[in-house]
Amino acid sequence: MMQRLFEIIQQNKSQNQDLTHILYKYITPVNQRIKECKQILDQYPDYVPLIIEKHPNSKLDDFKKLKLVIQGKMDILKVQSVIRNNIKLNENEAVSIFVHNGFMEQLKLLNLGSRLSDLYKSYKSTDGFLYITYCEFSSFG
Repeated sequence: MMQRLFEIIQQNKSQNQDLTHILYKYITPVNQRIKECKQILDQYPDYVPLIIEKHPNSKLDDFKKLKLVIQGKMDILKVQSVIRNNIKLNENEAVSIFVHNGFMEQLKLLNLGSRLSDLYKSYKSTDGFLYITYCEFSSFG
């Protein structure tokens, strides 16, 4: 896993990309992440704290904000809409949304009708954040 992280960092450095959005779990100490998440949940108990990261192999623009807080009753379609608007996708461009454990392993493609509160219960990380990854939609065949 560390070798893959090193490769991602080197690839992004060579492309002069900002590394802030690369694997938040690696660049922020766990105690700080837990504290930040607790503060968010204390202030907004009906909301879901998200970390939104572009997949390392994606050619899409970076999401402007790393952390996002959205009402738990909202669905993934709303998150997709926020991402689409933030990275300025054209109408004919598609984006895929995944949830993961913060290390880009075991990516799970999300059903756009899934409620954030349900996903949060099932997939939140040990630091309390729900990690969302996006990339351009690819079709096979």
